[in-house]
Amino acid sequence: MPVEYPEHPFWKFSLKIYGEEGVSRACINIQDRHEMDVNLLLLGTWFGASGRGRLSKSQLDAAIGVSRQWNREIVCNLRSIRERLKDGFEGFSANHTDGMRKAVLALEIECEQIEHFALAGALGAAADGPDDDGTDGLSESSANLLAYFERKGVVPTAADRDDMAVILGSAYPDRDEDKIRLSLSA
Repeated sequence: MPVEYPEHPFWKFSLKIYGEEGVSRACINIQDRHEMDVNLLLLGTWFGASGRGRLSKSQLDAAIGVSRQWNREIVCNLRSIRERLKDGFEGFSANHTDGMRKAVLALEIECEQIEHFALAGALGAAADGPDDDGTDGLSESSANLLAYFERKGVVPTAADRDDMAVILGSAYPDRDEDKIRLSLSA
């Protein structure tokens, strides 16, 4: 039975953004190309969009530290099991494997939520309190995403910038696509 967690603005933001058209695919593209954590992409976007600004080097390092082992050992392993069950499993009923796949997906989502709380906790007071919905933090969100790439030692490709533009476009729907792309060229 899933545990009930308190509301947190980072989780609420992530559910909204990740559900927007193209965002899940964009996040997964970056994840698959560079073994980057989708939750950290969402964290950087949220931190800027919420009015919290740019992540400091120590904040980003703390978030990466929280994510590293949990994401690799728990979330990625659950995702691997879920993906393995996607096409069935020889010798097992599709009804059974599909039901198991859905159960693993629910557990994977719960683990993502737990990671969100741990990431917010690693940022301490900077992640607390309500979002500042009146803030235009596009440059901060962009800088946070680019800092994560830099910290991972990855130079963003054109495809990466396209995917980041999709993520940012959903967080800043009133912003012109050219301005979003320009914010990623820093």
